Amino acid sequence: MKVEAPIEVEVLTGPPGCGKSTKLREEVRDKKGLYLFFLPTIPLIREQVAAFEREAPGVRVFEAHSKPPGRGAVQRKLEDLRAKVIAEGIEHAVVLTTHETLMGTDFATFNGWHARIDEAPNAVKGQTVRVANAIDYFKANFDLEPVEAAKPMAVVVPKGPPPNPRDIDKDALLKPLGEFIKRASTPSGVFVEATSWSGLVDLKWWSIWSPSTLRDFASVRVAGASYETSLGALVVRKWFSHLVRLKPIPIPMVRSGTPSIRIHYFTQSHRPSSTFWDSAVGRLMLSRVAEFLSAQAPDLGFWSGNAEVLKYLQWRIGGERVRPRVAGLNKWRDRTSCALIYSSGATLHDQPFMEAVGITADQVRHAREDEDILQFAMRGAIRNEAFDGSYDIYIYEKEQAERLAGRLQLSSVGQVEIVPEPSAGILDDPAEALPEFDDGEEAGKAAGPARKSPRGSIPKRGSVPEKVLNPKTNRMVLPKSLKRNTQRGRNSSGKIKNRVGRPTKGTTT
Repeated sequence: MKVEAPIEVEVLTGPPGCGKSTKLREEVRDKKGLYLFFLPTIPLIREQVAAFEREAPGVRVFEAHSKPPGRGAVQRKLEDLRAKVIAEGIEHAVVLTTHETLMGTDFATFNGWHARIDEAPNAVKGQTVRVANAIDYFKANFDLEPVEAAKPMAVVVPKGPPPNPRDIDKDALLKPLGEFIKRASTPSGVFVEATSWSGLVDLKWWSIWSPSTLRDFASVRVAGASYETSLGALVVRKWFSHLVRLKPIPIPMVRSGTPSIRIHYFTQSHRPSSTFWDSAVGRLMLSRVAEFLSAQAPDLGFWSGNAEVLKYLQWRIGGERVRPRVAGLNKWRDRTSCALIYSSGATLHDQPFMEAVGITADQVRHAREDEDILQFAMRGAIRNEAFDGSYDIYIYEKEQAERLAGRLQLSSVGQVEIVPEPSAGILDDPAEALPEFDDGEEAGKAAGPARKSPRGSIPKRGSVPEKVLNPKTNRMVLPKSLKRNTQRGRNSSGKIKNRVGRPTKGTTT
């Protein structure tokens, strides 16, 4: 049996803002060939499309994702673009798509293209799901091939073509299992703690994407500030070292300015988590953070946090609310302060792959949380190489601040100072004991779309709007009540109305 040599993956390493993405674009501009780029979000794809069109006018640029241009599934869009390149004899082009496409597509037909991955993909996914009522479906559509492991374990193998995601969404029985079915139909496949479908009630599963699935490409490069410490890289070293060889290529940070960076933290007595922030004690802590930021950082540049944080801090602090995961975007480079009240630790859904691979909860937390915090902090003015002013970063707890400071100092981004904020009132406050695993999916909840602020001013907390005169009743009412009653009057135009604008009971039109 022929043993294939491991695929070599070049990894461009360096802090956010050192020019890793620029290096990838310059390669496309200067070296003729066909390139397939993978990026984490559609907004970042569109930002990179504009950069390619501006910097490399001689390169044909296409995009393939779930949004326009084009219709149909992303896989179909990719195949249509590949066929277009061949039919028109295009020799110098780049197609940009998403990380989600990267982990769910067979790229055998892109033989000879060059794969370029911008930012570390979320390569590990796992859950525990209830499958008792769907056993017949799985028996009919998937086989289990046992693998050698300490526990009974198998790989899920599809018996036929992948199911239509729309059909899964329409099936009330299968919809909760949609993610598992989708992952099981990808080239990476799914591992499960079972060797037979018979008698299963709950099933632990995990899916691990590896660059080994890109073997058909002429070359593979990854540009990521922390790819070497990401969960994907940890798993590659533990499970796929015979298939993948990572080759680091450091990209130094070159700066003409030296900013003064202050990392503020609020507590040293407890660790953050979604579960804690959703408790009464956690909400009290968030209220004190909100009061501090409102008073001490009224001109905050941008901010974010977990879902529980977003609900509580919205309208209580200044600045632009953004998503917590903003890797690669450049739109906040003029802001000189930011706040990220955030946690992304191991969840109960992570247990299956953690047990199988031998990764601890602390390793998961550091791989996820450290990367998200670093990427967020580096979206502001310190991303500009010439910036030499003051930059303030507000983080929830001391350990997060220390870990961020260490990474910024190693990257020579600027002069870094850690600043405790005892005036917030929670520096040494005891908190409830927390479980090792956070039962909330912090990162998933927090990654939802940022909401735009509604038009108009929002009253400050504790203030009450002045009452206005209702001309029909000659009574003083709150503005919202007047607006509501006026609308009711319009909606029931032509009906007999009582004195507050509602139709009189028992009347007909």
